[in-house]
Amino acid sequence: HQPLGPTCDNPIRLGDLIQARQDQLLLSLENFVVLTRIPTEQPQQINAVYAQAWALFRYLFIHHRPAMVKYLTDLAQQPPGSRSAWMLKAEFETAFGPVGELEPAWLAYLDELTGPFPAQPTED
Repeated sequence: HQPLGPTCDNPIRLGDLIQARQDQLLLSLENFVVLTRIPTEQPQQINAVYAQAWALFRYLFIHHRPAMVKYLTDLAQQPPGSRSAWMLKAEFETAFGPVGELEPAWLAYLDELTGPFPAQPTED
């Protein structure tokens, strides 16, 4: 039996995460925290979303555990039903702070998991 839990490695998800980074399929944190539907048009994108979800959950569990507990507790108390992207982002930011301020540490964590990736070239 393989150990389970957010602090344990998941070789399949990690492999998918590395591939998704190489293929530039990961969503920005800004877009990921408001994602409500998995893009099903291509299997690689599905794997990328699940791998990113695994990595983000692990990152938040390890580095922001009290905020994660608050976030999940608050979500569990919400009435069922859909919410706007604005509301999803507000709920996330209430627990973890502004997404833009969290993004650099999140990207550094991705580098820890997958190895550093060169910055994508910008168009002039």
